Amino acid sequence: MKSITRNLLIFSSFGIFLSNASQTTFESEIFSYDNVENARNLHVSLKGTNWHAREVKEQDIPFYKDLFQNAEIMKKFGDGQIRLPEATEKRMRDIWFTRFQEGHPHASLTVFESDSQAPIGHAVAGNGEGIGVSEISGAGLPSYWGKGMGTEVMKKIITEWGPEVRRIGLGKNLDDIQDEKIIKAFQCFGGKELCRFDATASPSNPGSWKILDKFGFKAANFKVKSSDPVLNLEQNEFSSPENLEEHMVKLFDTSSNTLLTSGFRYRLIDPEGNVRTFSKHEKYARIKYHFEYTLN
Repeated sequence: MKSITRNLLIFSSFGIFLSNASQTTFESEIFSYDNVENARNLHVSLKGTNWHAREVKEQDIPFYKDLFQNAEIMKKFGDGQIRLPEATEKRMRDIWFTRFQEGHPHASLTVFESDSQAPIGHAVAGNGEGIGVSEISGAGLPSYWGKGMGTEVMKKIITEWGPEVRRIGLGKNLDDIQDEKIIKAFQCFGGKELCRFDATASPSNPGSWKILDKFGFKAANFKVKSSDPVLNLEQNEFSSPENLEEHMVKLFDTSSNTLLTSGFRYRLIDPEGNVRTFSKHEKYARIKYHFEYTLN
């Protein structure tokens, strides 16, 4: 009987050891899981001076419908077109919500003003063109433009969110076996950890591309048709950023001698002497500067 008791105690202790060994070592100041063992239902928390951001939720749907229907906001965002409410809700339910439920970090964050707790904008770091790439962008209510919030949100994404996503995807300070599901969930950029940020900005919206310049983004090298600047835009030719973009759209006119092709990326030297990578939207008369930033 004593032998049996002793063996049961040994087995019990061994069982406790196995149970403890199976616990995840995952810790993060930005990310947390409802179901950490299976890497399901991811939560995100970023905080700034007078704002905070979290993952999109069901209650945010009306805000996004209004945001993406606002022509003034959308003029400076994406392809410049407003989005129908039905399309906005479908994208949120089919893509953004699903990604967080599956434990992936690459989806939209809702930004709130700290004092009022009211939603004021969003930031997104989704899939980019290429493996290991995330394309970042953001939009906010016009009443908050020029107050520095957008700059601070982007800084947090670039300097804190991105490095943390990369760390987890590489498995740094994690256990390869215990945290395998979490590491895999963060390798969601084409099956690889985050390596690079891509971003676009309209030439007529200097507030956006000057932020990217400030944070170290460079003219994109990915998919550029020519390695040499093809245009040199003199400062005295353009009275405003809007005038500059109108001129650049005309460069794709098939009746001109330039014959640039929509959807391809080219080089230019902008009126301030900076080398830019640019393209024209294949459907709309919109020019985009393309930027990239490598994470180390």
